[in-house]
Amino acid sequence: MRYLFLLNIILLITGCNFVQAVDFTITEVIQVGENYNVDLVSPALWSPDGTKLGYFSGNQFMYADTLGNSYPVTELDLPPHRFRWVSNNEIIMYQCSNVF
Repeated sequence: MRYLFLLNIILLITGCNFVQAVDFTITEVIQVGENYNVDLVSPALWSPDGTKLGYFSGNQFMYADTLGNSYPVTELDLPPHRFRWVSNNEIIMYQCSNVF
């Protein structure tokens, strides 16, 4: 029993040493457009698969692909406060009016 425990500990320690770090360099920054970030929790968010960047521009929700091409999704009546990607093609958005 003791030998089995020690064997598991040795395998655990040696198995944790196979970690590799990847180095990368940013080669180009692509402008996607003006970003509305007043009262936003997160001004821009990547989709779960990393192919779309969602953001607000003026009174529109936009998304940009990895090449920097921007596409309007919807026009907003109320100012946005936060949004999250539900899937690669769906978002959920919270809007609030600033009327007190």
